[in-house]
Amino acid sequence: MTTREEWIAGARPKTLPAAIAPVLVGTAFAGYNANAVNFFLALVVGVALQVGVNYANDYSDGIKGTDKDNNCSLDVYRRTKTLWLLCPW
Repeated sequence: MTTREEWIAGARPKTLPAAIAPVLVGTAFAGYNANAVNFFLALVVGVALQVGVNYANDYSDGIKGTDKDNNCSLDVYRRTKTLWLLCPW
């Protein structure tokens, strides 16, 4: 079974600032018109999209054979063993 740490590593936490920064900048530009609820909703959606794209990228790399060794991405395996199971053999 895949551990929580492996799922977190698969989400690539180092890429999350790419989702957070635009929300912060947009909220800063909104100034007094900014709404805390909208800020947090945008932040959640931005982070969820970033994590989803990271998982989808790992999956497609495994399917296409990018970074392949036996037609599966070793990088995918290092991040999360669950996505390793989705690789074609």
